[in-house]
Amino acid sequence: MSKIEVHRFPVNPLKYFNGSKGSWNESLFCPGYVQIEGVHYLFPAASTYSTGFPYRQYIGIISSNSPFFRENVSRLKKLIDGPLEKSLIIPHIKSEIALDTPAPLWKAEEGKLFLYYSVMDRADGVWKIALTTFDRQELEQVMMR
Repeated sequence: MSKIEVHRFPVNPLKYFNGSKGSWNESLFCPGYVQIEGVHYLFPAASTYSTGFPYRQYIGIISSNSPFFRENVSRLKKLIDGPLEKSLIIPHIKSEIALDTPAPLWKAEEGKLFLYYSVMDRADGVWKIALTTFDRQELEQVMMR
């Protein structure tokens, strides 16, 4: 029998990425990871659960020169704005969008990041897999904002 604990590591090393209540990054979950040319990236799903239903959901990007994503050498930005981009992600969407489980794949020969993630139109409750691609310059521009 497994003994599951809520806090296995008493000092959460990434707690500084969670924003304040009501911010786009108040809840972070399911981060995907990739390393691109020596830079480490996490892609967390994010939500503002405290604002109530329908929850606003996003996908963030965290970059760091360290695989440990230390506070003083890491940056968190919004990469995909679910409420703003929902019609681009799911054409003819009827309700709000849900986003989850970002999974990045770097294709060096193409210089592109393929970001797969789960999406759902809350009107029908059917989860699907979406794909958004970014080139290296686009990722760098996001990080500079």
